[in-house]
Amino acid sequence: ALPVTRTIPRGFDARVATLVPARAGSPWDWTYEYHWVRGRREGRHDRRAVDELPFSPGERRFVVQGSGGAFSHRGEEEFAVDWDMPEGTMVRAARAGVVDGIEEGYERGGPDERLRDEGNYVFIRHEYGTEAEYYHFQRDGVLVEPGQAVRAGDPLGFSGRTGYTTGPHLHVMVFTAVDGTRRRSYPLRWRTVEEGVTTVRRGRGYTRPE
Repeated sequence: ALPVTRTIPRGFDARVATLVPARAGSPWDWTYEYHWVRGRREGRHDRRAVDELPFSPGERRFVVQGSGGAFSHRGEEEFAVDWDMPEGTMVRAARAGVVDGIEEGYERGGPDERLRDEGNYVFIRHEYGTEAEYYHFQRDGVLVEPGQAVRAGDPLGFSGRTGYTTGPHLHVMVFTAVDGTRRRSYPLRWRTVEEGVTTVRRGRGYTRPE
């Protein structure tokens, strides 16, 4: 029965459906439509996970937008976090995983919906199948490759202001796929100097422990 939803691993092909005429020998025609999102429906959020702040030890950065922000972070992006980060700042992995995709070819950025698909990014797949997205890298600013294993704290690249953004910052979100059009994000806990293990809040600064 249609519609069909399948999870296809990166680099693989899979047969999703086969169409046959309802009446053999009769004239027939067909059309189809498909949608896809990155992520796995089978992924499971690890509620015990504690993430490292996505910048270098000893640095202090402010949260410019958290859950339910005025600019975005609603719906499927509910639990995304935006960190104030000057262009050229080293971005580091918050959690261990495998690089699942990168983009570093764009250079434009601004508060224009038409630029939404022009953000440079790194996606990392975690142990239990969730995925993390890191957005707005500089052009040619990504330092990792698909399939590469990374540990928490490893360098991913250099922050920028590409894509749909009001200024330079780093967007981080952990999610799973719901179906071919929707994703679900998850609340994160971070290790900080100021508050220990905590959920971060807009307007506050947090330091990554040495």
